[in-house]
Amino acid sequence: MAIYKNDVKLFESQRLSDKENDGGRITGRKVIDGNVNNLFQDISRIDRTVGDVALRKALSESVPIMAILI
Repeated sequence: MAIYKNDVKLFESQRLSDKENDGGRITGRKVIDGNVNNLFQDISRIDRTVGDVALRKALSESVPIMAILI
């Protein structure tokens, strides 16, 4: 059975930051495709020059097949 684009949804984690305790559990806030700065802040000129790395945790949820058939 094929998995379609609408079958998978991305959600934010509890904390979206560059701190050690970043991440956490899944929230109900969806990551909307095409929105600017959904997960990441703007990249500063200094960060772009020195090559800073920012990581974010996004969690996925798939729509159960049974829910589609009902």
